[in-house]
Amino acid sequence: MQKTNGGNTVCFYNPKTGETQSFLDDSGYYKKTMELYFKANQLGLMDPDSPTQDWNTISGDKFANGQIMFSWWSWLGIPGFNNPTNLAAGKGYAYVPIKDQNLYNDGISPYGQGYAAAIGKGAKDPGRLADFINWMSSPEGFMTIYNGPEGLAYTLDTNNQPVLTDYGKVALAGGRAELPGPDVPAEYGGGQFSTGAPTNIATMILLWRGTEMNPVLNCPYDSRMWTSTKASGGNALDKSWQTTFGADSVLDYLQSKNMLTVASPSGYSAPALTTDQNTMLQQISQEIVNNSWKMIFAKDQAEFDSYWNTMVTNAKGLGFDDLLALNQKQAADLFAAQKQFVADYNASTGGQ
Repeated sequence: MQKTNGGNTVCFYNPKTGETQSFLDDSGYYKKTMELYFKANQLGLMDPDSPTQDWNTISGDKFANGQIMFSWWSWLGIPGFNNPTNLAAGKGYAYVPIKDQNLYNDGISPYGQGYAAAIGKGAKDPGRLADFINWMSSPEGFMTIYNGPEGLAYTLDTNNQPVLTDYGKVALAGGRAELPGPDVPAEYGGGQFSTGAPTNIATMILLWRGTEMNPVLNCPYDSRMWTSTKASGGNALDKSWQTTFGADSVLDYLQSKNMLTVASPSGYSAPALTTDQNTMLQQISQEIVNNSWKMIFAKDQAEFDSYWNTMVTNAKGLGFDDLLALNQKQAADLFAAQKQFVADYNASTGGQ
């Protein structure tokens, strides 16, 4: 299940069936998630700072120091904590499957989405800027943005395949340049390696395309998937994980267990909300957020249920059902567009 229209939605969408589920479904995913956090807090496992802490506190301090036991997102715990020092000490974050989970992936966007790169009308040298954007979109540009310039974090072996240097093993811990350091040698311009990470300068071009193949080197852009990296056998944490779950990687595990859903592409884009709809959404969102934190930190089940019922009543009073009907219509349009795209593609390629 996935949200249908980014953050502008009050329901989940199943790309396999086109079905939707309201956030306020009494036996639905949202309430189950709140119950999970509520039970965790009853066991003393919830961080009491959760309602008020900011991004820097989470990513820069608590994850980096290993103070958080669980994270929904691999890009928080693993890059922030799984550095060579911690891994050598046998410490690190790793994926642990949930028995009935099914992860969602947006798949490809044939007509593009999200960020864009553009050249301003006042540019002094638009041709040079265009050349730079083209380079960013090239195999060499992808490789450099993901892994730094050749010779720093990686080199090419005699088979023209990339191999991490000792510097690269630190700089690309977890597969991404997420940590503050290490410092970049002056000959490469100085500063910190993470400054050149895709999140900082190239999200509009890359958008986490590291698993795609570099057609020149015939390898993925993501260093974790290089033949040389896999051949090294990984660290003790990787080996333990592979033995425990019987798979070489998280992706291999998810695919073997049929726990991964990749949405079909389409050209569909949900219409923008009107001013009134957006106001309604913001009011409902605030109601849900406020009561969700109250549910998580409720003193007992009765108080949890009371906050849930209050949230449902107030959200519906603010127009929740109207937004739900709109989102369900958008989900139906999205599902139809996805089916049509696949049908057109199969017709044009003979199903290849």
